[in-house]
Amino acid sequence: MNQTSLNAALAHSAPEAAPSDEPEATDVDVEEPEEAIVDAQEGDEPEIDETAKGDDEPGEEFEEVEYEGRTYEVPKPLKAAILREADYTRKMQSLADERRAHEESTTSTTQMLQLREQNFELAAGIMAVDRQLEQFKQLDWAAIQNEDPEQFQRLRFQRETLMERRSELNTELHENTQAGLTAQRAQLAKAAEDTRKAMTAKYPDWSPDLEEEMAQYAISKGVNERQLRTTVDRSVLEILYDAYQYNKIKQAKTAASARPKPTNPEPVAPANRVRTRRSASQAKSPERMSTEEWMAWRNKQARAS
Repeated sequence: MNQTSLNAALAHSAPEAAPSDEPEATDVDVEEPEEAIVDAQEGDEPEIDETAKGDDEPGEEFEEVEYEGRTYEVPKPLKAAILREADYTRKMQSLADERRAHEESTTSTTQMLQLREQNFELAAGIMAVDRQLEQFKQLDWAAIQNEDPEQFQRLRFQRETLMERRSELNTELHENTQAGLTAQRAQLAKAAEDTRKAMTAKYPDWSPDLEEEMAQYAISKGVNERQLRTTVDRSVLEILYDAYQYNKIKQAKTAASARPKPTNPEPVAPANRVRTRRSASQAKSPERMSTEEWMAWRNKQARAS
């Protein structure tokens, strides 16, 4: 038996190896510690010098800007763009308001014209009925009744029909007139409200009290009160506002110049203080005098005695 056969026989007769508690070796990816991974990732990226970056890019300036009622801090180059957008929005809104007001005014004017045409037709119908009724007044109703009672009944029926028609036309004319007056008042109130909003936006001090003061000023200058209180012309109100403000300034200057100016009393010169000059010998005591001074002082005393 050769060596190969012997090895095969031994392998076949040998007992099976007990399973080992240790797991079989497999290809397992070994995870590196997180610190090593972070260090590796950080090492892959070039380091950025923040100081050098700050030196190359100066700090961006910010300015406050108001947008839709709120204040924001934005980069300085964006401020002008935001202001332009806000100004464009205001202009577009103003144009939209003017267009809507124009459309409302046109609609109201059209309705007023239609009512006026209807009233004209109604008035013309009433006049036509009145002409027909005038013809009935010229009839001799008593003679017609005696001669032809049936004709009398027909004519009387026609006259009553015309009178009813006239009453209907007159009622419709009155209702249209009232509707026109109501629409006119509503249109005037709307125009007055729009004018007041525009004046308040232009003049911060605009108020109902100011309106009354301006009205009284204009009335005192001879302006018709009814025309004044029903006007909604902004240009007229702006001229009146300027005139009223100028008059207030003029009155204030007049009142200031009329007040007596306080008289300032003339300053009193201080009284001159008279000082007596003393001689040098009187100014010093004998102990402090020099020899010459003491001799002069002593001779003076001797002469005095």
